[in-house]
Amino acid sequence: MEYEQSKKDVTIARSDLSPSATITFESSKTDDISSTYDEQDKETMTAKVTFPLFKGGKNTANLSKNKNLNIRKKLLYENEIKNNNSNVASAWSKLQSSKSFLESVKLQVKAAEIANEGITVEYETGLGRTTLDLIQSNSLLLDARTSLADAEKDYLLTQFEFLQSIGLLTSEHLKL
Repeated sequence: MEYEQSKKDVTIARSDLSPSATITFESSKTDDISSTYDEQDKETMTAKVTFPLFKGGKNTANLSKNKNLNIRKKLLYENEIKNNNSNVASAWSKLQSSKSFLESVKLQVKAAEIANEGITVEYETGLGRTTLDLIQSNSLLLDARTSLADAEKDYLLTQFEFLQSIGLLTSEHLKL
């Protein structure tokens, strides 16, 4: 993740301003025939501590640059989280609206079917309905059924959009 790497960069830049220490250890053996002893052992330990006093501002500038990059990436990260939350809320709202619309269209189809049935019975029994009334009733029923098909399609698409917004539009989740 870019934001996590940015935090590491700040830590590394900060370490350029910190003291550092090194310790070395050396051990050697020599055979010297001219000395009073045949062998001479030598062990040396060296400790070195360095303090960065001033390097022309390079270290502090590098630290400031990395801190600013870290802040920028953190803000971008938080902005993406807010955008994602907004997208999920919007997809959920759209899904609920689509579901309500589908239910209302189902009721519209049911009402059109009942009305068409009544008009058909009246036409067939000769109770004052004309052929034009029957054709208009059939047309309204066909329009209602077409609206139902569109509403079902829209509801299905909003379900997929919601799954996409929450990251579950995968073949594993859909069991494909």
